Amino acid sequence: MSCGFGNTEEVNITQHRRIFMPKGIDLKVGGKTKKTKWTAPKSNDIYLKLLVKLNHFLVRRTGSNFNAVILKWLFMSKTNKPPLSLFRLIRFMQGKIKRLKIANAMLATSKLVPTVRDLVKQDAKIAVVVGTVTDDIRAYEVPALKVTALRFTETARARIEKAGGECLTFDQLALRAPLGQNTVCISILLVCASAMLSSSYVSNVLFWP
Repeated sequence: MSCGFGNTEEVNITQHRRIFMPKGIDLKVGGKTKKTKWTAPKSNDIYLKLLVKLNHFLVRRTGSNFNAVILKWLFMSKTNKPPLSLFRLIRFMQGKIKRLKIANAMLATSKLVPTVRDLVKQDAKIAVVVGTVTDDIRAYEVPALKVTALRFTETARARIEKAGGECLTFDQLALRAPLGQNTVCISILLVCASAMLSSSYVSNVLFWP
């Protein structure tokens, strides 16, 4: 038997191929979604890699959100970690202490949460900066600050220590406050984002006044 398309066997083979041939490529779970976030720093700095290893351990063993945030900031590129001046650091911490004093006053008059008053201590706050702290001549008076940063310039370190403050490293902070107790994480991109002013999306970012 024959038809216009050729022999019957050829037509059956063609239909078989159309039915049983794969229609596409089997994708992995999640489809073609590409994960763009960094899971490791691009830098070859040995000290930075040791800090990543330390914070990986703390996140895994403690489950602390503080360590997870620090680990995420350690992954950032150098452009996203601009230096923070001593003047902006002092202004940020003074505003933080002022807000904590107001919270203390409100908690002192409140009868609902009398035990929380002991947890809010503005004197023991440690500023945590994932970046470099630099000196600033606009800061005439430097209070006694406790600052943790990746790096300090020589003049900034000298002025902080002369005022009775402390310059800590992240491994020292892990021994003193492994869960981030009495610490203040300072996002440099919100406080000092001058390195990102040329980007197109910066106009939508709220900067610290």
